[in-house]
Amino acid sequence: MNACPIPTCTEHAVPGQLMCMTHWRAVPPTQKHAVWTAWRTVRHRTGKRPLTLSADLRAYRVARAAAIDAVIAAEGRAASVKAIAC
Repeated sequence: MNACPIPTCTEHAVPGQLMCMTHWRAVPPTQKHAVWTAWRTVRHRTGKRPLTLSADLRAYRVARAAAIDAVIAAEGRAASVKAIAC
């Protein structure tokens, strides 16, 4: 099992998954789609032209980072709202 990449999370991600299911559900749909699209492209290009694969890997890493950042930002906003409500 892999650790979830969200800094405050103690859960694990199943191999082949980006993050734990709790946090994956928090990723906005458009960013989920971007991660899945980039990942599928990388998987289909494995063993093909290295330069194309390199660009595809970069696109996947950008999509992955955006998804992680979106969850971290959403958790920060949720914490801020809770603090204001108290």
